[in-house]
Amino acid sequence: MKTLARQALDKSCKTKSGYHRLMSQSDAGMRIWNNFQRICKTQSKKPYIGMNRSLITGLTHLARISPHNNPALKFEKLIRDGKLDVGFLRLFRIKGIKEKNARFILRDLVAVLGLEAEVAKGDFFFSLSMFV
Repeated sequence: MKTLARQALDKSCKTKSGYHRLMSQSDAGMRIWNNFQRICKTQSKKPYIGMNRSLITGLTHLARISPHNNPALKFEKLIRDGKLDVGFLRLFRIKGIKEKNARFILRDLVAVLGLEAEVAKGDFFFSLSMFV
């Protein structure tokens, strides 16, 4: 499904002349969702409306409100500001992202961005406690 979602994003970006232009549109999530449904139909796949629609529109909204439409930058700032819990809740509120997934995403972002030293000890335990 992630390949189909990527295809839907690519198609939506081409239609709107680029990623940032697409993200400037209030209906960007629905545009991507509609393309996702079309691609699923052409490949005889079910779009799983209940889960995928909320996930696609929720992640698109997150990108739209992030600096340069890049959620990693938003989370980097939250981590540096000692607000890992805010980042966790932001992810967890997106329907389709479960608690464990939100923790994995944040853990991976901390590692990829090299921010281990920026994470308060309590927050570090909070973010990794589910994996032990």
